[in-house]
Order: sequence, then structure tokens, then C-alpha cells
Amino acid sequence: MTPPAFDHLCTLKVQLAPIAEMGNGRAGVRRIFPIVGGTVRGPKLQGGILNVGTDWQTIFVDGTAELDTRYAMQTDDSAIIEFMNSGYRHGPPNVIAALAA
Repeated sequence: MTPPAFDHLCTLKVQLAPIAEMGNGRAGVRRIFPIVGGTVRGPKLQGGILNVGTDWQTIFVDGTAELDTRYAMQTDDSAIIEFMNSGYRHGPPNVIAALAA
């Protein structure tokens, strides 16, 4: 099977407001990262991150983080694009601690 070819679309630099710690829930510790701005720059897409998004995280007992993120950008020609990302993050304790810092 031939691996797919990818072209660089853009780089996002996302600005976050202070983290809101919600405390323990049924599945783990809940945190909210408000997404309040940023830039989108690349050879195929340019614009800014809108102040309308949030990254919701649940941190499980084993350190795995479940991520559920929704935010939007406005392109330089005024189109609005919504981003929806979900997934899991896990790694060695020292790497996770560095990310948290």
C-alpha cells in the first residue's frame, strides 16, 4: 500500500485563556481550556483564530487525557471554518509533566 502524500496547509498558533479546573468527575479530572484567539499562516490558508472555542479535557487515573476541542477561524477573505478535534494523549510521566508546565 502506498502511503498518502500530504502538503503543508497551514500552521496554527492558538492563544488560550487560563485553564478552568472543574475537579473530579465520574470519569476523571475535568479541565477547560478557553481558546481566545491566534493566527493561521501557511502556503494555502491564512487567517485568525476566533474567540469562540474550547478544549475540554478529561484526565483519567492512568494519566490518559481525552481531548474534545471545537474552535473556529476566519480566513483573510472572510470565510469561517470550524475545527473539531478529538482524541487521546498519553505518554511518559516526564513528557506529560513538561506539557502541563
